[in-house]
Parts: sequence; structure tokens; C-alpha cells
Amino acid sequence: MSEETAAGLDRTIRMIDIALAIGRYVVLVLALFVIAMIALAAYNFAIGSIAGGVISSLFALGALILLAQILQRRRRGYRRMRASRAEIRQKEYRETKVA
Repeated sequence: MSEETAAGLDRTIRMIDIALAIGRYVVLVLALFVIAMIALAAYNFAIGSIAGGVISSLFALGALILLAQILQRRRRGYRRMRASRAEIRQKEYRETKVA
């Protein structure tokens, strides 16, 4: 393997590692973003900037919708994973019971 190929592969592995780290904490980051946008909206409404408050509220609403979709997707994947594990366990149980 040439040095250029090894360097490219190393870069790709690093990028995947960074993407996995971000994906692990995306729910926390989005929750903090929602809290910050709600606080900013409250501040804008308090100082009398209605337009800024509405824009911040819309960003908070969009982030809440995205957060709900991510949590729903993760929950669905978790249920699918548990179902496949239970199926494997049942198959092993049936095989040992027959023998």
C-alpha cells in the first residue's frame, strides 16, 4: 500500500471517528440549542424585540421537531435490535430443547 493511500485511509478513519462522536452526543447538543433559543426568545420578548423573539421561537420549534424525530428514530432502532436479539435467543432455546 502506498503512502498516499495509507494517508487517505487514515484521514477517512479519523473523519468517521469524529462523525461517530458527534452522533453520540447529537441529542445533548440539540437539547442545549433548544434551551439557548428559548432563553434568547424570552430575552428578545422582554426587551421588546418582537421580531427577534419570533425568529428565536421558530428556531427553537424547529430544533424541538428535529429532536423529537431523532429520539423517535433511535427508539424504533432500539426496539428492532431487541426484537432480533429475542428471536436469536428463542431460536437457540428451541435448538437446545430439541437436542
